[in-house]
Amino acid sequence: MKTFREESNECHTILLETAHPGKFPGTVSDAVGEKIELPQSLIETMARPKRVDKLTSRYKDFQLYLMEQS
Repeated sequence: MKTFREESNECHTILLETAHPGKFPGTVSDAVGEKIELPQSLIETMARPKRVDKLTSRYKDFQLYLMEQS
């Protein structure tokens, strides 16, 4: 962002985000120049054990997997 601002000649800008800043706290803190506070719900989620389910690339298998999870 800093580089963009330096090179943008003060033009109007629209930025869109897709990830919660809490997923990248170090990067976001560096970018905004201050420490960010993580929501308690995110802290709890990040403390959970990781779960990995391997799937084939077939859509029907994916569809069945989703149906079984609900």
